[in-house]
Amino acid sequence: MRFEYSTSYVPVSYDADNAKRERFRETPIPSLPDPNSLLDNDEYKRLLQDMGNAGWELVTVQPLLRASHAVKNFFFYGGTGISSSVTAGYYFFWKRAVE
Repeated sequence: MRFEYSTSYVPVSYDADNAKRERFRETPIPSLPDPNSLLDNDEYKRLLQDMGNAGWELVTVQPLLRASHAVKNFFFYGGTGISSSVTAGYYFFWKRAVE
């Protein structure tokens, strides 16, 4: 049996009102993903329905991480950079059998 594969990407939105301000960051970082950015997203729902109706099987989901770098006072923190990551979105990997 042979398969063909496809990949889709779905971005994640963050709640700006719950941005986390850390003392070494000049700007706050959104720290809480907005669940409605996926759950109430018509494009996301349509993607799942369309892929399923076309015979695609969801194989796995992989988050896409985005790095966030910031240091307010470079010398105060010993001259090292500080970074963290947040999930920017998800890759969906699909497969379906071909004849």
